Amino acid sequence: MCIRYFKQITLLGILLVFLSLMTAFAANIVIVNADGAGEGFNDPTIATPIGGNTGTTLGAQRLEVFRYAAQIWGAYLDSEVVIEVEAQFDPLSCNSSSAVLGSAGATTVHRNFINAPLSDTWYPQALANALAGSDLQPTVPDLGATFNSSIDNNNTCLLGTSWYLGLDGDNGGDIDLADVVIHEIGHGLGFASYVDELTGKRFFSMIDIYSANLEDHSESLTWDLMTDAQRHTSAIDTGDLHFIGGNVDAAVGHAPMYAPNSVEQGSSVSHWSTSFTPNQLMEPFITNPPIHDPGLAFELMLDIGWLADIGNNLPAVNISSPINGDTFVAGSAVNLNASASDIEDGNLSDSINWNSNLVGSLGAGNSLVVVFNTVGEHTISANVSDADSGSATAEVLIEITPAVSVIPNEPTDVTAIMGETWPQVSWTSKSQEASFSIWRDSPHKKRAGMFVGGTEIGTVEAVTSFNDITGDAGTFRYCVRANNSAGSSDWICSTTTVVVASDSTGGGGNTGGGGGNFCEAHPNHKRC
Repeated sequence: MCIRYFKQITLLGILLVFLSLMTAFAANIVIVNADGAGEGFNDPTIATPIGGNTGTTLGAQRLEVFRYAAQIWGAYLDSEVVIEVEAQFDPLSCNSSSAVLGSAGATTVHRNFINAPLSDTWYPQALANALAGSDLQPTVPDLGATFNSSIDNNNTCLLGTSWYLGLDGDNGGDIDLADVVIHEIGHGLGFASYVDELTGKRFFSMIDIYSANLEDHSESLTWDLMTDAQRHTSAIDTGDLHFIGGNVDAAVGHAPMYAPNSVEQGSSVSHWSTSFTPNQLMEPFITNPPIHDPGLAFELMLDIGWLADIGNNLPAVNISSPINGDTFVAGSAVNLNASASDIEDGNLSDSINWNSNLVGSLGAGNSLVVVFNTVGEHTISANVSDADSGSATAEVLIEITPAVSVIPNEPTDVTAIMGETWPQVSWTSKSQEASFSIWRDSPHKKRAGMFVGGTEIGTVEAVTSFNDITGDAGTFRYCVRANNSAGSSDWICSTTTVVVASDSTGGGGNTGGGGGNFCEAHPNHKRC
């Protein structure tokens, strides 16, 4: 929610409006394509369908992710008025280590409309329309969203990290676009304070419905009863700022909000605290695996005035482990973990039934450990049913390979060079390797040919390169060994050393690639 209010835009020409399936959801959330020809949602670059996304161009896959995110929220909320999300992809700020991923929010807010639950209180446009039963500003979309097109297929942006456009959460090292879009639409639907966190001032001197449900435990006051100074102090009162709406309270008690001891604009107040376990969609940081479910944000939406879908909603089930495409050696113990929930029936995780297409039933429950001895590709399914006989199934594909009895050959051609920012190690792969370990040591200052201070700094799979982003300064030699289930090869070392200056950029270990920020102002993968 980096950009809290969007300028009202009059669209020139004909915009394509892509509708969600109206018969399937209580709230019909549509995506208004604001991109021009050949860009954004209209980008014609050929793309291979991935993770349930059947689009065959980059633009079509982006659009499918947005429609998927809209359908998720539409399944939870009720509105007789179409909710429009005007969305576009534009090249936004991005370099090798940080990027603005995107932003979204309500375009306008309203007060004292027909059926408004509270007077002199701001409601975001989509919610105000739903409560009024009519479109209060029909010429203006309800939400606006802009996302960074530079992240796709651009090796200079986040070192090649791209948007993951699948719908299955199997994002690997890429950024799950669906997770971010669902999160940002949540802000536009009302998970947002319109109070200025830096001053405590209310928007045009009136409280908004979200902030009216905030309470500071140290003051025992809700934000609508506080002075500007008290609200500013509360915004940085870590551990004491809570959302106290009745539905949230019934679910978890008073829910802690994100209130670090210095204001982080775009993050403070308008997110859950990071203390939740399991993680919640509306926390300020990226989480893995991605979250494609509103979670506790649904109860918050009810507290600010949204009505829920009155029909039976199908349960939702998500497999967090194993990951689609994982490979295991025969005889391995595999952790099966999943969660399931239903709007009407609540948590159904304990009722999950697991199955393999090759061996049949695997057991029931949200967490199992299963030893797989049957070699081949297993389709692992997690199925759950609700009290009204509605059911849902999630699937992942894993491969069980024959047990390896031969220790792998050593890697060859190990080289280490100083790249533009950090040391880069590469090698040639032989057969039967499952992973590679990387060792780093330094030349002895007095004894030529002797190396000291050695430490293992990382392990990678399915690649033959490694970036040392620890940020340590010094002169280093790098060694690599191959590993599989039978054991490990000898270490093979580079014949040259790398000198790393003290001002080299680094920190935080190695990922075999790059990382990224949701906002330049909020490092460490914060959401807006």
